Amino acid sequence: MVRIMRRIMYYARLGRSHYRLMWTLIICVPIVYVFLELLRQPNLIKKRFHPLQIKQDVVLSGAKEDTESLCILPPLQQQLISARPLYTLNCTAAEPNWVTSEGGTFRITDATRSAYPDVKCAMVPVLRDDDFSVYYGEAVDDISTNRQLINDFFVANCASEQRSKQYQLLHAGIAPKLSKEAPYIKQNQKPLSIILFGLDSVSREAWKRYLPKSYGYFINDIGGVVFEKFNILGDGTTPNLLPMLTGHLESELYESRRGFNNSKPVDDYPWIWRELAAKNYTTQFGEDGSKYGTFQYRLLGFKKQPTDHYMRPFYLKLDELYPHRKYGCLGSKPLHQVKIDWQKDFLDVYRNRKKFTFVFHSELSHEDNYYLSPMDADLLAYLRYLKESKHLDDSILILMSDHGHRYAKTRSTLQGKYEERLPFLGIALPKRLKDAHPIETKQLIKNQNRLITPLDLHATMRHAAEFFTPQPPPQHQENTKTTSKREAGVSLFTPISEKRNCAQIGIEAHWCACLAWQSLSPLGTNVKTIGYYVVAQFNAQTEKHRDQCAELTFSKLLAVDGYAPSTKILSFKASADADGRNPDFSDTMSAGYRLYRLTIETLPNHGHYEVTVQEDIASHRLSMDINSVSRVNAYRQQAACLGDKLPHLRALCYCLHQKSEEQKAVKSGSGASIK
Repeated sequence: MVRIMRRIMYYARLGRSHYRLMWTLIICVPIVYVFLELLRQPNLIKKRFHPLQIKQDVVLSGAKEDTESLCILPPLQQQLISARPLYTLNCTAAEPNWVTSEGGTFRITDATRSAYPDVKCAMVPVLRDDDFSVYYGEAVDDISTNRQLINDFFVANCASEQRSKQYQLLHAGIAPKLSKEAPYIKQNQKPLSIILFGLDSVSREAWKRYLPKSYGYFINDIGGVVFEKFNILGDGTTPNLLPMLTGHLESELYESRRGFNNSKPVDDYPWIWRELAAKNYTTQFGEDGSKYGTFQYRLLGFKKQPTDHYMRPFYLKLDELYPHRKYGCLGSKPLHQVKIDWQKDFLDVYRNRKKFTFVFHSELSHEDNYYLSPMDADLLAYLRYLKESKHLDDSILILMSDHGHRYAKTRSTLQGKYEERLPFLGIALPKRLKDAHPIETKQLIKNQNRLITPLDLHATMRHAAEFFTPQPPPQHQENTKTTSKREAGVSLFTPISEKRNCAQIGIEAHWCACLAWQSLSPLGTNVKTIGYYVVAQFNAQTEKHRDQCAELTFSKLLAVDGYAPSTKILSFKASADADGRNPDFSDTMSAGYRLYRLTIETLPNHGHYEVTVQEDIASHRLSMDINSVSRVNAYRQQAACLGDKLPHLRALCYCLHQKSEEQKAVKSGSGASIK
């Protein structure tokens, strides 16, 4: 450096004609010096600079098409810090209900008949007028226990003159529709039934968080498959249930919104239950809440009853009779149990028929997922019943939600914004289907890590109904035409590309949970710093075995991609209109992290590794999950010195004593890739 400055002074003495050259050297020489020092000491970058800032939305799934990128999801925490104890629902304070319904019959409980031997009851049917009003039918007096129901919903009026006690309560059951009965079908020839059980506003992580016992049973005992990239299509329940049940976005269907010209009821939408009813399926649909019904709050509802068994009349009468009822309860029974029992009775009454049933519960989860906890034991008992009663032998079971929690407190955190976009979806297949269609079964399992939407769930249900039918037509995707540019829904029983992005399948940018993507240059010095960090973590794993495993060194970056939360998600605050079609992008939230997906080479083992590193933007601290590292080239006998004692280190250990032929084989890249 001293010699360089002497040379500069020499030029300064040459006269005015050389001033331009002198100033050029004064400016350029320090820059060259700093550059050479950084190349000589790359760790200086880690100390003085943070990794490369990712320009967000350069290539955003859902904003600009990038057919080469994968949908990478953000890291989400299952367990959140909370000081609140588990919520308990107490419906036992009221006197036990005198009446129940089971298997299509009216029953006076044994406890009631024991306590009130002279009990007499009347049953008053609750009948549907339209989607917004109900009326009482003619009462049936002096009925005995085990009387077949004449209507699904009724008010039971009972009295004991000896004890001067009276009982009056609304009840739900299944009154069999004899006209729907069909000749018995042999079990191995019976088409699949579809059982849908949904909870409002529950993300994938929240389902595991608040319903751990039933979730564990669904996964471990029933063999359910949970879909990691099930992405919403819009704001709220309606924009997500409509695609699931019709195969269309709301904007693709005819006008049914209140206050709009030429608007009409939703009866003529292409409902899946109507398609299945044409194939002699018996159908059921029920959701709670009469005021905020999915198809009645913004839309005009149904003019005619849409399914064979329809629960809206029950909730219309419930809200009329008990406007100040105890939260979550109907007498001594939890309301979620009323809905579970209603679906259970439907399955029992029509055991020998092919069925479609969808019940959707909102009360415990809509305002705050915290209130879901009491349902866990009841849902677990229901899942056990479905398995032990053999209902799952000929049914596909779908547990799902419409979206994650979506109110202000949740949307104020980045985790909450992503959970809103990633609702729970789990599917369990019957053994009969797995045995008869192993290829389709494997494909569904493979698709658990593909980007999917409610449109794909609709295509899957249609496909499921075609199994075990004479000459089933191929159902690789929806056979309905759309006016939009999106792709049609694709059955989960068929291949779905891992390169699928939000723009292709109709997910708007601000609803897309995929992180914004940018391809970075492996030659960038800043990015190489992350490679040095990764190798340091590798060496930390083998440190205690340095007498056997060589210390690895960073060789080069083979590829690197950067990911960060989308600016569309960060700035999305809420929908600016009641229909959820106009987003409000006034939020000022900033991203808290970036992700880097790298492929690196290490020496002396010539190992190729894929790894994801997270950077905290505020502190520039790096972190990674060592268990998610993938070794993508063969390492043969490189870790032979470990034997079978430390299998988790085999991909990272390069034994100090290697066979020369193995070293040559590794350098040539021969051998199968393993993880």
